[in-house]
Amino acid sequence: MVTESYILKRIEILQEELERLKKAVAQRPAENPVSLQGIWKGVHFTDEEIEEAKKSWVRE
Repeated sequence: MVTESYILKRIEILQEELERLKKAVAQRPAENPVSLQGIWKGVHFTDEEIEEAKKSWVRE
C-alpha cells in the first residue's frame, strides 16, 4: 500500500524536476523561425476547405 508520505515525496520530486526543466527551456537560445513561404505555391483551396479547416481547430 502506498503511504501518504511517499506520495507527497514523489510530488515534491516531480515539482523539482519541472522547475529544472523550466530553467533548461528558458536558457535555450531562441531558434530561428522556419519560413513556410512558398510551401503551398500553386495549391488552391476552396472556401469550403478553409471553413472546414477552421472548424477543426476551434472547439465548440
